[in-house]
Amino acid sequence: MDSKRIILFFVFSLAVFDIFLWAAVFNGGGGDKLQIYFLNVGQGDSELLVLPGVKPAKILIDSGPNGSAVKELDKILPFFSRRVDIAAATHLDSDHTGGFSYILKRFKAGIFAYNGSDADSTVWKNLKGKMEEEEIPKLVLKRGDKIKYGESEVDILHPPEGFSFGNTNEAALVMLLKNREVKAIFMGDVGKETEKMIVNYYNLSEVDILKVAHHGSKYSSSEEFLNVIKPRVSVIEVGKNSYGHPTVETLKRLALVKSLVFRTDKNGTIKAELIYSENGKGKFIFSSI
Repeated sequence: MDSKRIILFFVFSLAVFDIFLWAAVFNGGGGDKLQIYFLNVGQGDSELLVLPGVKPAKILIDSGPNGSAVKELDKILPFFSRRVDIAAATHLDSDHTGGFSYILKRFKAGIFAYNGSDADSTVWKNLKGKMEEEEIPKLVLKRGDKIKYGESEVDILHPPEGFSFGNTNEAALVMLLKNREVKAIFMGDVGKETEKMIVNYYNLSEVDILKVAHHGSKYSSSEEFLNVIKPRVSVIEVGKNSYGHPTVETLKRLALVKSLVFRTDKNGTIKAELIYSENGKGKFIFSSI
């Protein structure tokens, strides 16, 4: 059985308990709506979560391959808000982490969260050096961990403790964002075998948003997985590439479950804002920025 940690964030408190890890202090301006930004960073991944509360909490998942994310963040965040509370890497491939060194030159980060893997790459060595210079603490996330802020919760679905890092894509963090009954799932670069593992372990149900795994690779987003989560909207983060991403096979499988597809190579940076009606039903409103 996985041990579980609940990572709670408070604006004015910082303390450590046995099973509660208060890991960082959120800051920022006002904001009462959950927002997700899928950043247009070319052939790579980067998402910004803005969680509503007394002050909005900002979680940056991945950074893209280069400095493109900085340009996109500058469009979104006000000039006086030069901080992300959590910078999280799903895994250490350069198309997911190459931009962090650029981001940390312009933005402060409260904590760096990742899956605990290591890499013998210049990108990772430079990033570790920058984090040491800025004294940014590192937090290893694993299956069962939860990040809570206000009415929002991010559940870590993968990898479990002790999972092999031999295949970096399959060891990527998978995160499920929940706010009341609304859900969005972020699949990193995992493939069909990991999707099967997640479905077998969790009682998953329909989600509002799917961040499509591995830029639309045919080896991800299996028919079995999509039939379980039935995403209302799917977002593919992709740029010019030689891999054929997103593949025809994946696009067909998404069409079979009637998922509306957005792509950063066609739609640019995509904003999803959660709106609740008077009857309490939540709905994401999408726009390009």
